[in-house]
Amino acid sequence: MNCLLFRTPPYDKNKTIPQFNGLSDGSVSFFDNGYTNISINLDQKNNKIEASVEGKNIEEYNYIYFFGQGNSRNREVAVAIANILKFKKIKFIDKNVILPKGGGKLLQMTLCATNDLPIPHTIFYSRDVLKTKFKELQKELELPFILKTTNGSQGQEVFLIESENDFDSCCNKQFDPDVEFISQEFLPNHFDYRVLVLGGEMKCIETRTRQSSEKFRNNLAVGGIPEYIHDKSYPKELVTVSQNAAKLLERDVAGVDVIIDERNNKPYIIEINPAPGHKPGSENEKALFNYLFNNTKNA
Repeated sequence: MNCLLFRTPPYDKNKTIPQFNGLSDGSVSFFDNGYTNISINLDQKNNKIEASVEGKNIEEYNYIYFFGQGNSRNREVAVAIANILKFKKIKFIDKNVILPKGGGKLLQMTLCATNDLPIPHTIFYSRDVLKTKFKELQKELELPFILKTTNGSQGQEVFLIESENDFDSCCNKQFDPDVEFISQEFLPNHFDYRVLVLGGEMKCIETRTRQSSEKFRNNLAVGGIPEYIHDKSYPKELVTVSQNAAKLLERDVAGVDVIIDERNNKPYIIEINPAPGHKPGSENEKALFNYLFNNTKNA
């Protein structure tokens, strides 16, 4: 039997684990990790939701203790792993590790994958090993693929990787040491959808179409052109998927970004925005005003 302790770095590897193994009768072996050399693979198409620590599948541990979560980067990784453990029915403590429902894109994608909401094939490698993993990512995701920070917004810090040089260039950029990345399969598209969900109900749907000068990002902040849809010409699954995503993250206000993969016409959640932006006078702004106005009057 194996027990794994996740510990907050830096810590003394000569303390705790050697003592625990010395006290054990040999039936239980103790290991620790400081949130390094971690990988997460969220591949719904092949029914593969996996996490590995130092090359060892998380399922090889019988019990896991989140002894420390440290900084915000480690906390998001801890919560993502805890939700995978819950999904796989592997025992861990403390249970409150799974509670944070905010977090960045890694946690959002993990929660969606473990709750049967569609996402692109997503892979996480901890920052300490990411730059050595191009071949693995190319094999799993094929080229091109998307590399993005887990906490970026408005289309910033999102990169289209078409070659190993692209990947090396991104990995060598001067990002904050606490920044982590996820890699995702590229979904062929000409636009995406932003679905505004308020109080659990879809209120507005807009398409966001990139300009010819932009390779792959549809965000308004990088020049995407919005167009609101009024005739219900959007895919029916779009509303269900978006409302379920907002409910999963316990968001009363959510802007859910969805891409329809042109290869199979299926919707995939890209991000659930807790504070969706809106332009002055837009339908999104009017819907948010009405929601807040009515809730305030009825408070």
